[in-house]
Amino acid sequence: MDIDPIYLKKHYYVGPEQVGQQTFQILQNSLRKSKRIGIGYITLRSTEYLAAVRAMEEGIALSTLYFADEVRSTKSIYEYDEVLPDAFSQSALKAISKLVSKLTVHFDHAQYKNRHHDELIKVINSKINNQIIPHDLPDKKVEDEAESMEDIVAAIQRSIESVSRIKTPPVQEWLH
Repeated sequence: MDIDPIYLKKHYYVGPEQVGQQTFQILQNSLRKSKRIGIGYITLRSTEYLAAVRAMEEGIALSTLYFADEVRSTKSIYEYDEVLPDAFSQSALKAISKLVSKLTVHFDHAQYKNRHHDELIKVINSKINNQIIPHDLPDKKVEDEAESMEDIVAAIQRSIESVSRIKTPPVQEWLH
């Protein structure tokens, strides 16, 4: 899919009525095999939205999209005060690429838990049982120190060394 995810708004599963099942399957298979998406407009609750339809393994997903003028430009955010020297940026790039490679694993959505939800359930159960609710939020210290490129590269190297001790499953390619 060639749409930057920042433009994706809401997602819906699309399914056929009894009469259009064969046509739906043909469209779904065509989109999947061609690895293309359809772009158009859809009206939901009297409001017109820009939308994308794409094939999934089973069925079709429709995503409403933000219009270009609804997404903030990043130009003001990523204006750097100084440009990195090539020698430092190349060594940092090599080191961070190695770290990213070592940390890359197959994404298994089921292994990630909604910790906020779990904590909320604990608080609700504590209130139901008239228990004291602990407020042990960690103190966060923000250090306002400028880092040198050597510090950044050294920190990346330490991360690579610590990750090297962890065994990770091989990366598997899969289609969205």
